[in-house]
Amino acid sequence: MYSTHHYDDSYQSLPRHHLVPKNHTHSTKPKINLPSFYRNKNVEEYLDWKMKVEKLFECHQVDEKRKVSMATLSFQEYAMY
Repeated sequence: MYSTHHYDDSYQSLPRHHLVPKNHTHSTKPKINLPSFYRNKNVEEYLDWKMKVEKLFECHQVDEKRKVSMATLSFQEYAMY
């Protein structure tokens, strides 16, 4: 009537394929969601978009070399062309 089950038996180690190698590095940089940019003749809306993008780049410490290519990813519709 007494269980012969040992508490230590319930804590089994993970199979090797579930373990992360010690030299494996995870990216700690968060994903940046830039606001979409649509071709717009309104200068104020463009400047607002530009300011938001610059603040995001500053906050996430984006390298100068990557800023243009990242910003153009947010272009939509006619602005992409």
